[in-house]
Amino acid sequence: RWFGSVTAVYTETSLGSDFDSSVEAVAVQPRIGLVRGPWQYWVGGMYLDAEEKHSGTIDLPFLGPVPFDVELREKDQWNFAVGARHEFSKKFDATLEVGFGDRDSTLLYVGYRF
Repeated sequence: RWFGSVTAVYTETSLGSDFDSSVEAVAVQPRIGLVRGPWQYWVGGMYLDAEEKHSGTIDLPFLGPVPFDVELREKDQWNFAVGARHEFSKKFDATLEVGFGDRDSTLLYVGYRF
């Protein structure tokens, strides 16, 4: 049988200390796959829209205080993913997902329910 899923996460943080830092990110992971007995196989992708801002001053030896102000964004917001999950029993399962494209990722999950 076929299945589909979408996972979405929104994160926002503001950190203050020696530096002022803030991060805002949206991640969406659509997947479509096939269930065959205890196995699930899928293809999908990940959309990541993140914006980081960092500013402050670093005191460097021989140079003194050096101010900085940086904004970071991802170059490409989409990458592809393939994955598989196996249910060994009602209590024990394992998942492996690999993302590729301009942004690589690997997810390995082993779960035990008691």
